[in-house]
Amino acid sequence: MKNVTTLITLIVCIAITHAQRGKKVKGNGHVVTVERTTDTYDGISASGFYDIELIDGEEGQLTLKGEENILDNIETEVKRGTLVIRSKDNKHLIPSRGEGVFITVSVDEIDKIRLSGSGDFVGRKTLRTRDMDIQVSGAKHIDLTIDATDITIATSGSSNIDLKGNSEELTIRSSGSSNVKAYGLDVDEATLELSGSSDVEVTVNESLTSRVSGSGNIQYRGNPDKVFNQISGSGSVSKN
Repeated sequence: MKNVTTLITLIVCIAITHAQRGKKVKGNGHVVTVERTTDTYDGISASGFYDIELIDGEEGQLTLKGEENILDNIETEVKRGTLVIRSKDNKHLIPSRGEGVFITVSVDEIDKIRLSGSGDFVGRKTLRTRDMDIQVSGAKHIDLTIDATDITIATSGSSNIDLKGNSEELTIRSSGSSNVKAYGLDVDEATLELSGSSDVEVTVNESLTSRVSGSGNIQYRGNPDKVFNQISGSGSVSKN
């Protein structure tokens, strides 16, 4: 009998947990600003519709603005050196009309960015690091200034990415209908791989390697000594 009772209790707990996952949470209209503190981090992973702003400051200091019950259901924790921002238990958060979630993240040096969903991701400081690895899916709008040795970007979906700064090497792998505007990013060597209908703009000084399938377009500025293009479909590579 004891085993049966234990089993029933376990089933009930699992059912409750499952019911909470994916639950809708509608904004209550009460907008608040809260401060949070986390451990330090080397990367940021955010999934959701949040607008995120990176500022210069002591890592681990976050400011969130939004409806109180929405913020209560957003997790901000560091896992294996990465700041993870996401909804609790995969809940579907629905802000009131005209409202949103705005998160300010203090950063010193980060080298990894993982983004999915929608919303803006804007850097208010130059991100300086040796290697920068960025992966984006969904419909994000990203605006960053980066000073690095090597920048690698993988995009899918319909994100718009604006980049400025400097890098010795740049690698972009883009699928879907993403747009990367990087005329303001001065690079020595660029490797670009496009599929779908993605468009990329870059400034290259020494070497450009392009592989385009589908209807993607690459436009470049600069006078690279080495240019290699491989195109299939209706895509194009042209100097601007």
